[in-house]
Amino acid sequence: MSATLVYNRDDILACHPYAKPQVEAGYALHGGFDAQGQYLSPRTLHRWPAVKAWGQQLAGRGWPLIDASVRLLRRDNYPNPTQQKVLLSHGLGQTLWNGLTITGVIEARGRALCDVTAPDFQTIIAEDLSGTCTGHLNKGLLHAHGLD
Repeated sequence: MSATLVYNRDDILACHPYAKPQVEAGYALHGGFDAQGQYLSPRTLHRWPAVKAWGQQLAGRGWPLIDASVRLLRRDNYPNPTQQKVLLSHGLGQTLWNGLTITGVIEARGRALCDVTAPDFQTIIAEDLSGTCTGHLNKGLLHAHGLD
């Protein structure tokens, strides 16, 4: 892995050279596939290595990483599929639509990150932030996360 810690906006937003785009039911979706058929998320050509390098830098300095992985989202659905079928069979479909709406609202609000300007944390932090995740918030990182 590259030890690069400083990236520009174009680096942060760069996509892999996809061998095949992701197309489902005739719709082009984000991301694509490499020559082996492995899905590659958009805008991660340099972003994933950057996040890993920033994390390794923190760990090397004795700072623990906070778990913000999808593990936090692993909970059973409520209502679960069996319960939802019973509700639907009784004409109670609102919970299904509410669940879809909640997902849509979360996704739409995430898009707002594209328009956010983060504070200049360097003005209040003595250590150089240029080689950190925080130092890249306004260099395309928030924008990339908002699009994802």
